[in-house]
Parts: sequence; C-alpha cells; structure tokens
Amino acid sequence: FNIDVDCFIAEINLTYLFETAVHKIVFQNVPKFPSSEKDIAVIVNDSVTAEDIRGAISKVKSGIIRDFHIFDIYRGDHIEKGAYSVAIRFSLNKMVSTLTDGEIDETMKTIIDVLNKELGAKLR
Repeated sequence: FNIDVDCFIAEINLTYLFETAVHKIVFQNVPKFPSSEKDIAVIVNDSVTAEDIRGAISKVKSGIIRDFHIFDIYRGDHIEKGAYSVAIRFSLNKMVSTLTDGEIDETMKTIIDVLNKELGAKLR
C-alpha cells in the first residue's frame, strides 16, 4: 500500500462489548406537584471551574433539588479583575407535596452558603 500518512487499524469484538455492557434502565415517577425554578448569579475567582461549582452544589442535601445547570458566564463591567460571574438555574420539586416559599428560600440560602464556604463565591 502506498500510504503517505499515518494509518491505524483496530478490531473491536462487538459480541464481547454487548455482552459485558451494563443495561440498567432507571425510571422516575413524574412529579404530581409543580416545580419551581430559581436563578442565582455568583462571583467567583478565575481559578474556580464549572466542575468546582457543580461539586459544591452536589454537597447540598436538601431533597428538593432536582436539577441545576450553569446558563451564563460574564466577565466585564462591574466584575472585579480576576473574577467572573456565573449564573445557575435550579429546578426544585418535592414528590409528596407542593413546595413552600420557606423550603425554597432555605434551600437557596444553603446553596449560597455552601458556594461561599467552599469556593469563596459572593452573591451578585
């Protein structure tokens, strides 16, 4: 073969791959009660990564946090040099009853406290 570039070949045993794959399907009940979505923006040092933020939030054991994701990052005016703003959206829900304002406020306060303690984050 007259090939002028690096060439590779691989053999994959699909039978073995499919036999050893873990096929665990997990179902969750659909909530009967409405969810609440809350957004916060915090200022963190440039050294803080998205994974650091996810890890800190994952330590909050409130029982009502169903999901969260970072939806905006901002650097610029009104943000000190060496820092940036991160906006995070939370989806909160209880499977057994409707959330109260107090439960939501307590969970959001806990999240902000954990982000401050773990990462030095300040509420924007």
